[in-house]
Amino acid sequence: MKALNKLLFAGGASAALSVSSIAAAVADVPGFVERGEAWTHTASSCAVNPGDSDKAAFTGPDLTFRPEAYSAGIEVTPILGGTQFGPIWQPIVAYCNVLNPLDADPAAQTPSWDALIVGYLDPDGVGINTNVVARLIRVRRNDGVASTVATFDSNKFNTRAHGEQLALFSEPMDFRHNEYFVELELIRTPLAGHSNPVVYSVRLVDVNFTPK
Repeated sequence: MKALNKLLFAGGASAALSVSSIAAAVADVPGFVERGEAWTHTASSCAVNPGDSDKAAFTGPDLTFRPEAYSAGIEVTPILGGTQFGPIWQPIVAYCNVLNPLDADPAAQTPSWDALIVGYLDPDGVGINTNVVARLIRVRRNDGVASTVATFDSNKFNTRAHGEQLALFSEPMDFRHNEYFVELELIRTPLAGHSNPVVYSVRLVDVNFTPK
């Protein structure tokens, strides 16, 4: 946990965290309406995993690969006579610490978030040579156990231009007993050529999602 904390709070003074309290408004993601307080973060304000610093690049709000850098591939060894499906590509990873924007007693006021919204570019859409993944992760304070609350995967959307998409979740936020962070992963295989995935923003907000 000490190592994780160092990653989450790296570059504290330079982090560009913004908090907004807004009335109901049409979301940038078609079909949804955003309500209440939102946590927002630019991807370039997140802390890159030190092992990926030689491949990651920041440009304005963007987190992306350096022009000459690609994901490393790890060959899969067949198990029990299985078939080898090719390499597993290693992403570059960054971590964004999540704070309670209500800045009050978390026992009384907790954001009613139900959507993880990601601003990104995946040049090959549902293809496998570029990919952006974002995960909202909860860390229990009493034992440090981490679990995933929501996962966004750009390969589920056939969008090849800059824009936003979201992943919905139903687990209530609980800042009284947990810490939260967003993990960003980008993959760029050598077959991507000059194409380069980008993530430029991430936010948590209420879009009035009602689970069935």
